[in-house]
Amino acid sequence: MKKRRSTLSVLFYIKRQTLLKNGEALDRLMDKDFDIKQLEQVRDVFAFCCLTGMAFADVQQLSKEHLVRDNEDNLWIRNACQKIKQMCNISVISPAPKLIDKYSNQPDCVAKNVLLPVLSNQKMNAYLKEIADICGIQKRLTTHVARYSKSIS
Repeated sequence: MKKRRSTLSVLFYIKRQTLLKNGEALDRLMDKDFDIKQLEQVRDVFAFCCLTGMAFADVQQLSKEHLVRDNEDNLWIRNACQKIKQMCNISVISPAPKLIDKYSNQPDCVAKNVLLPVLSNQKMNAYLKEIADICGIQKRLTTHVARYSKSIS
């Protein structure tokens, strides 16, 4: 019989799986040049999730209509989060706006009316494993890890 984890041990496991202290691994990822376009796109989506703390499902459906500016001209994402079904306001910190601009005219993004070229969760995680190996990152990178890495980036 398989022993169930307590809530505390699950939270500790998630915390251990976050990227690296002080955003060190995120910097390493962002500085890496990839010859393969899909690896670069997966890296950018992963970085966007790290910077915003958004869930994979929410980023996958993110469109220009979700972007708003406040009175001080700061960029925000205003979106109903899929999991909790509540409106969320997320500050878009640098370099996330650059990632949005990078894909603003990409044919796939324009055709689907989305901000980023997000692959399926399974493909994203497979490419993230490859990216971690290329960048020498020991942690297991997944779309889930990205969301919980916001606090350290």
